[in-house]
Amino acid sequence: MQTVAERPKPHISNTDSPAPTKKIVSRLKAKLNLTRECAEALWDDLEKFLELASEGRSVPPPIIDKAWHQFILYTREYAAYCQIKFGRFIHHVPGHGKQEDEFAALADSTIARAETRFGTLSNNWRQDSAAWHAKCQDCGSGGEDDSE
Repeated sequence: MQTVAERPKPHISNTDSPAPTKKIVSRLKAKLNLTRECAEALWDDLEKFLELASEGRSVPPPIIDKAWHQFILYTREYAAYCQIKFGRFIHHVPGHGKQEDEFAALADSTIARAETRFGTLSNNWRQDSAAWHAKCQDCGSGGEDDSE
């Protein structure tokens, strides 16, 4: 039996995505009022975030979180995507009751992990840290421990 640590973790791209990328990009474009180019970039960033979230607790920047919400609403597509890419469902776990400093540290850690893994990040990841923490304290991924 493989554990998460043993599972290969290749970068996910639009070309190898099991999800119907065109549909998701179209939804992001329409629901978030984006250009096609911005919607495609946001989808790429969401895939990067989900890759990180599959490895441990992570907090997305607000715009990536909005994209995650749009994707997870289509539960069958989202569940199939998670199963194919990660071998399990990546839960969206509210951060209710978390201390602000704990949440801020997790948010900062997520960006640091993304920069280490993917190099230079798009502006979807570069948001004012204080605004990010204030706007998105209720969102995060459960990583391995989804019971919180």
